[in-house]
Amino acid sequence: MVTIQWIPENKRPANADRWQEVIDAAYGSPAAGRVELVWETTCWRVRHATVPAGGAYTLGDNLEPVWRDRKANVEEALTRASLPVCSG
Repeated sequence: MVTIQWIPENKRPANADRWQEVIDAAYGSPAAGRVELVWETTCWRVRHATVPAGGAYTLGDNLEPVWRDRKANVEEALTRASLPVCSG
């Protein structure tokens, strides 16, 4: 399961479980890493999409950045799911 960080946490959507499903599917198998979503007035911006350096992610692990296409894959998946994600 990909860890999602909502910034700010109090803007976390009621359907966060749907977001989780879409992001996990975008990551593929195994779905491990961290996505940072930042609220920007009307939509969520994918600020970071990372994977663990050597296996499953646990809080506090050092993460290596995923190529820009990973971030783009997450944005595209959220857009296809009609979730309010900022493009670009």
